[in-house]
Amino acid sequence: MTARTIAPRVAVALTVLTFGLAAVACGDDDSAGDSASANGTAAEGGVGEAKSNADKLYKGTYAEPPAESPPVKRGQNVWVISCGQAIATCSAPANGAVEAAKLLGWENKLIDGKADPTATANAIRQAISANADGIFVMAMDCEFIRQPLAEAKKAGVAVIGVESYDCNESDPSAEPLFAGVVTYVEGPYSDWIYAYGAAQADYIIAKTDGKAEVLNFFFDEVQAGKRFNDGFVEQMKKLCPECKVDPVRFRLADLGTPAMQQKAEQALLKYPNANALQVPTDAAITLGVGAAVQASGRSADILKMGGEGQPPNMDLLRAGRQQDAGVGYPPAWEGYAAMDGLNRIFNGDKPVGSGIGLQLYDKDHNVPASGGYEPPVDFQAAFRKAWGIE
Repeated sequence: MTARTIAPRVAVALTVLTFGLAAVACGDDDSAGDSASANGTAAEGGVGEAKSNADKLYKGTYAEPPAESPPVKRGQNVWVISCGQAIATCSAPANGAVEAAKLLGWENKLIDGKADPTATANAIRQAISANADGIFVMAMDCEFIRQPLAEAKKAGVAVIGVESYDCNESDPSAEPLFAGVVTYVEGPYSDWIYAYGAAQADYIIAKTDGKAEVLNFFFDEVQAGKRFNDGFVEQMKKLCPECKVDPVRFRLADLGTPAMQQKAEQALLKYPNANALQVPTDAAITLGVGAAVQASGRSADILKMGGEGQPPNMDLLRAGRQQDAGVGYPPAWEGYAAMDGLNRIFNGDKPVGSGIGLQLYDKDHNVPASGGYEPPVDFQAAFRKAWGIE
């Protein structure tokens, strides 16, 4: 499967972290076949270390955005290319970027990339033709839009990437083509997303006292999806070698179709002793996994670990149905950070860390009374202050 074959409906899978479009192996079978213990040597502390990690993650790793900024470069024209306006965590960063651009006094244009590299490439070229000064690209890896990125660089148009791998990250011999990328408390996107998966493992190990058998729902069609799953599986192996990880591969195309619920139902039958499950995106819960667990009659016996904290998932959690926990992050923050990065690039500087980190939530921690996940930092106010906007 290539990125060009991913239809807009398929792209609903991007609603966790949007998982940049760097292709790796496709497939339908579980990667490890039958269930097996998570092999490895227990790190000193084991379950205790997982509990300590989880306790720290309740507080979260978020930091304040940069407190200072170079002067706002006036009269700029920026184009914001969303990875898909029908997708919550594509539209939220894009809308956040537009909001921030308006605060900065910049002309702006929002384009729906429809999770299609061709549409994104065309939008980049349109922006170049329109004499844009900067371009925001979300969840689209350099290798899929290499030529238009090269054209933008030659034309002196700064392109900033969010949740996107630069060409030299996929191929160390390649030239980097993004003018900058958004980075996180944990480091570059690849490190942050790995830590995200590890945080899910910490929570499950802690809550099951190291006696977990986990239905590990994962997809590996894209590089970031594989990286996320590596973080989860490797942390399970490291801290809980006696735990069992039951692999349940799904495809991006399964989301939004009956196939997702069917795969969850089959996994529940195949692994009757599973007492936990983990998904890489809240969408997997709302588009099949949650309904399958509820229909199985085993919901009360299974710890259900979700993702980013979308409003529908938080509603389920507050109601005590289908989802018990997750790792929250606010996509709009990425849009603000990207505009801050562009302003620094316009001033001849480099982007700095966004302050975006990780934070666990469950019924007892970090769940607002209504709506989706809310970070512990008022990032909009912090950026406005740095930009000198009251």
